[in-house]
Amino acid sequence: MQDFTLAVHYLRQIAEQLSAMGADVPAWLQRSGLSEAQLSEPSFKLDFPGFCRLIEDALATTGEAALGLLVGERLLVNSHGIVGFAALQSGSARQAIQLLERYFGVRTSLVAISLREDGALVHIVFTPNYPLGTIQRSVLEAVVLAIKYVFDAVSLGSTGVTRVSFPFARPDYAGLAAEMLRCEVVYDAGWTGFSLPLELLDQPLKMADPASFRDAELICQRELDK
Repeated sequence: MQDFTLAVHYLRQIAEQLSAMGADVPAWLQRSGLSEAQLSEPSFKLDFPGFCRLIEDALATTGEAALGLLVGERLLVNSHGIVGFAALQSGSARQAIQLLERYFGVRTSLVAISLREDGALVHIVFTPNYPLGTIQRSVLEAVVLAIKYVFDAVSLGSTGVTRVSFPFARPDYAGLAAEMLRCEVVYDAGWTGFSLPLELLDQPLKMADPASFRDAELICQRELDK
C-alpha cells in the first residue's frame, strides 16, 4: 500500500460541511485525537486509518448518507491547488485527463485516475488505492463529483459527460446524485468514473493557455518529486 496523501484543504471542507449541518466539529476531531488548529497547518499529514475514522464518525454523527456528495459539491476547481490551476489551462480534455492521471496524487492518493477508450466512448476511471470498506460510497461520490466539476470548469460546461458509473447499489438519494452530476448515473457498475464521446476528447478548449499550462505543470512535477 502506498503512502497516504490528502491535502489538508479537503479535511477543512469536510469540517465546514459538518459545521453547516450543525455538528460539533471540535468534538468530531477530538474523538480522533485531532484539533481544529491542525486543520490550519498546510503541512498537516493524516494517515489512512485516521482518515477512515474521521469519515466513519462523520457519517455516524450526521446520519447523512449523501455526505460524500455534499462534500464533493464544495470541491470546486480551486480546491485542487496548482493541479486545478494547471487543468484550467489545458488545451483539450485529453490533456486535462492526462494531467490529473499523473499529478492528482499530489493532492490525494485515495484514487488513481486513468483514461480508457472504448469504441466511440472514452471512460475516465477512478481506481481506489486503498481498501475503502464502509467509506467507499462517500469517498467515490465526493471524488467523482469534484473531478467532474474540474472538467465542467475547464470546458465552460461543455465536456459532454454522458454517464457516471458507480460500483455500489443505487442509494435512496439517487435523485440528488443525478441532479448534482447533471447526467445519467448508473449503479452496480463494474467500475467508477464517467464517460464522454471520444470525438470530444481532443477538441480545443477555449480557456487553453499553453505557456501557463507548461509553467503550472513544472510546479506540479516539483510537488510530485517531493
